[in-house]
Amino acid sequence: MLGFGKGNKGTLLAVCDGEVFSVEEVSDEVFSQKILGDGFAQKPENGTIRAPGKGIIAEIAESKHAYCIEGTDGAQILVHIGIDTVRLKGEGFVPKVNKGDKVRPGEVIAEVDIDLIKSKGYDTSVITLITNTEKAKSIRAETGHAQGGVSIALRYKIS
Repeated sequence: MLGFGKGNKGTLLAVCDGEVFSVEEVSDEVFSQKILGDGFAQKPENGTIRAPGKGIIAEIAESKHAYCIEGTDGAQILVHIGIDTVRLKGEGFVPKVNKGDKVRPGEVIAEVDIDLIKSKGYDTSVITLITNTEKAKSIRAETGHAQGGVSIALRYKIS
């Protein structure tokens, strides 16, 4: 073989119930310009946030609004809940996992008070990114309504 087709094809599941849309449509330029990575965003219908894939929780932000997952296929995944929600200093965020925990696709990683986030004037968009885009190829979001932990929201290939 000449090396064609090498690499792992992967998928990430929707992290919550709600509409999947392009990360380029997120109101924060750090995400829309793909500075941190490429992936998808969702408008959550409720506050249950699930792991998009199999891996290990590598980091949880002190403010509990962001989760880094080392995927078993080499993908480095960021699940970021809300825009500027770091300013809430953890209010309304309840992690259901700890750093070092193994997670399965669809496993609940956090419960979030979406109404509280809205009442404080923050965008509730949940952004899921592959941050090591130098290794990820052909990243493609599957837009439309999705069920958290069930619907495929992203297809990619890790080289």
